[in-house]
Amino acid sequence: MQYPIFVLAKDDRSIRMHSSENDLNWYEQIDIEDMLYQGWDSAGIPIDIYYDVKSKRVCIKSGSNTPQLDQLKRVLEQYAKEYFKLDSKVGNTDFVSYYSMLNKK
Repeated sequence: MQYPIFVLAKDDRSIRMHSSENDLNWYEQIDIEDMLYQGWDSAGIPIDIYYDVKSKRVCIKSGSNTPQLDQLKRVLEQYAKEYFKLDSKVGNTDFVSYYSMLNKK
């Protein structure tokens, strides 16, 4: 898994970028259990986000070995359009730079 990771909130379509698993602790257990989030690593590999009852922490693991670059691109572009009113495209696979550029606006 390559950090940072991108997490999409399915309810409001917002996206957050996290540099470590420790950054995920602000997510609520009930929301994780209700599967309200979808995630990818910076290479476009889907990640599973789950709540570990034993450690009482939000954790992640690779959900697949197959990158979903097109899906992550679409999600980021939709985020740009809805939150920043930008009709821009993600270049190649530089998701980190694109996300950072959006959140500087």
